[in-house]
Parts: sequence; structure tokens; C-alpha cells
Amino acid sequence: MAERKTWIHGFYNNTFNASTQLWELRDSRNDKLMAEGPKADRLGKLGSAMTRQEKAWDKVRKMERQLELAKAAYSKAYNKMIDVQFSLEYEEENTKADVTSLMEMTRKSLLRKAKQRGIIGRHDMSKADLANALSID
Repeated sequence: MAERKTWIHGFYNNTFNASTQLWELRDSRNDKLMAEGPKADRLGKLGSAMTRQEKAWDKVRKMERQLELAKAAYSKAYNKMIDVQFSLEYEEENTKADVTSLMEMTRKSLLRKAKQRGIIGRHDMSKADLANALSID
């Protein structure tokens, strides 16, 4: 009789047990018996399918982890965007408040402040332009 050989199917080995006259499918990582039967081909297909299933499950877990990381990055970026947007709105409100308070001043006092800040072309500006220029600086 011909010598029976060990077939490797991914994570599983298919070997013939001479004492039981059956083929055994064993996990090559821990030598655990997974299945046995009279024919090697069906056990080999089972071993190949189980290997593909385990590898696919590993990919699913890795993709889920990447999704978690992407969600965390999105959340961090969104929070940063909201913070910046809020600070810009807050600055705009303060600028509006500054413009209204500056509009209450006389043109002459606005020109004086513009001179102190070194605003060029201040004499050609209207009172509203002066107030806007002073609120920006």
C-alpha cells in the first residue's frame, strides 16, 4: 500500500491515522482534532474553508478597528472646527460691539485714535470706515 501523506490546508493539516483507518483534520497551531472521516478531499475542503473564514474574520476586526479610529479622528476634527467657528463668531460679535461703541465717538476722537495706531489714509476715511479700521486693529 502506498504511504499516505499529510496535506496542509492553511491553518489545518489533513493526515491519515492508520490505527483508525480515518483521515484526521487537525489545527496546526495547537494540534486539536477538528474533524475526521474516510475521505481526505472533504476534510481538505473543510480545512481550506475554515482558514478562509478565520482570515476573513481577522480582516473584519481590522476594518472595524480602522473605522473606530476614523470616527475618533472625525470627531476630533469636528470638535476643533466647532471651537474655531465659535471663536470666530465670538470675535465678530466683539467687533460689532466695538464698531457700535466707536460709532458713538466723534470723528475727531476717531482720527486721534487712528493716528495713535498709525492708520494710513485716515483723513480720507468716513466715520464708519474709521470705526471699522479701528475695530480690526
